[in-house]
Amino acid sequence: MRFALDTDAVYYSGSFQHGLTGIRPKVRPVVRGVRLFFEYFLTSEVSDRMKLDDIDRRILSELQVDASLALETLGERIGLSRNACWRRVKMLESSGIITRRVAILDADAIGRPLTVFIQIRSGRRDQEWVNSLHQKIDTIPEVTGLFRMTGDQDYLMRAQVESLVDYDRLRKELIARLDLSDISANFVMERIKDTTALPV
Repeated sequence: MRFALDTDAVYYSGSFQHGLTGIRPKVRPVVRGVRLFFEYFLTSEVSDRMKLDDIDRRILSELQVDASLALETLGERIGLSRNACWRRVKMLESSGIITRRVAILDADAIGRPLTVFIQIRSGRRDQEWVNSLHQKIDTIPEVTGLFRMTGDQDYLMRAQVESLVDYDRLRKELIARLDLSDISANFVMERIKDTTALPV
């Protein structure tokens, strides 16, 4: 997050519209110091973040489509040598931009064709309950995503199940293991777009 600071607002001046011009010479270094302080510390998160160039973005675009690409193939597509490409990928991994590489499975092929979005409202909101929720959800493999939401519902879950009967079993498990005041579900009829690729 970058904080945008109106530096004119921290100047001691007869006229705030003229920045440093209305400040006595001895005061100007102090004002500049204040400005540098805010620029350095309030933007440290941005400065610490890796800055992506066009080559990095092209590498990320390729790997988001196929993370199993050989370095030689990736380098040919990007226009880099194998070693240069390897260094770029390692830098993207060490900076945390590439978090992991996984195999994406076909849900139909493994017998879990039904995607369901589950809205839940909690009966409690204390930290103990929140910690318990996080721990218990991690032990339910059918739940592939959990998101805390704004609006009427507290959380949105995404789950992959075998059938309506299998969802009913999951629903009963959630009710038994979690202190919920309300639970509802919407089932996916057709996947129009379903991608893990982020715009870079």
